[in-house]
Formats: sequence, structure tokens, C-alpha cells
Amino acid sequence: MSFVGRFTNIQVDMNKNLVQSFLEKIEQAYPYEWVRNEGYQTLIIHGDKHYQLPFKEEKDALRLTIEELVTSERTFSIAFNELLFEARKKMMGIENVYDRKKRRIEKRKQDIEMIQNRRKEESQKKLTPPMPNETKEKIIKLEINYLLMELHEAMSAQDKEKELFCKNKLQELVEQSKRIS
Repeated sequence: MSFVGRFTNIQVDMNKNLVQSFLEKIEQAYPYEWVRNEGYQTLIIHGDKHYQLPFKEEKDALRLTIEELVTSERTFSIAFNELLFEARKKMMGIENVYDRKKRRIEKRKQDIEMIQNRRKEESQKKLTPPMPNETKEKIIKLEINYLLMELHEAMSAQDKEKELFCKNKLQELVEQSKRIS
């Protein structure tokens, strides 16, 4: 009984790392080469037959489009099937177990840090006495003076983005000052 692998109507996007891991598996059994033509990069794998896999570069991804690919080579078929499986998982947003576990651990660490930071802030608020309005006004005036200097520099350098930022920040500080008074 002979083996036949058949792949039809394939259009899948994948990142370059996925293609690279596929090539690492393939190069153990087959020689291959890349050929560039008219916006496509064609991966030619030399097995019993020459398998041509046309990839089109789109932004940060590669798009593989194949109408039909038939092979009697089990090694190639398995590696190609794994490539398609991984690419489709990524397209559908399915994470593997290890990536999901890693992401959850990172999320928990961030949540713990956020809670610890809140607790620190709350304890700091308890330790520091409330600031008198006169001190707040002096701080705001210093910030206004500093922003006026920055605004002058931005206007001199014709930096519209920084100029707009300074104007908005000055407006906020003036409103704060009015609320304190």
C-alpha cells in the first residue's frame, strides 16, 4: 500500500518564523532553494518531485496559495501538514498550551504588580499630610513657567506637535489653579 498526501485549495497567512521552523524540519530530509519572481518568493523543495510553494509577501506575513499539491513522500507531507496546522491556529487565534500558560503567568504578574503599586500609593497617602493650597499654587506656577519655556522653544523650533502639547498642558494647569483658588 502506497502513501499519498493531497492538499487542495490552500490560502493561509503565516509569519516568517513559522516558515523558518518548517525549513529546519525540511532541510533534514530534502534540499531546497528560494526563487524570487514577480512579487512572489517560491520555495522549491527537491524530493522525488520538485514541490513549489509560492509565497507572497504581505506586510509582516507570507501568504501561501496552492490549488493542489500531491505527494507520495510521507516526511514532506507530515512537515507540510504541521506547517498548515500551525499557520491556521495562528490565523484563528488559537494559542498552544505553553504560550497560553506563559501569557496567563505574565498577566498574573502584572495584576500582582498593579495591586502592590496601589497598596504602596495608598500607604504613601496615609503617611503624607495633605498639601496646603499655597504650596499647590506654587507648584502649579513653577510648572506653568517651565511649560512656557518649553512652549517658547517649540515655537522657535517650529515643532507643532510639542507646541500643541504645551498649550494643552498649560490650559490644564490654569484650570487646576482656578480650582485651588
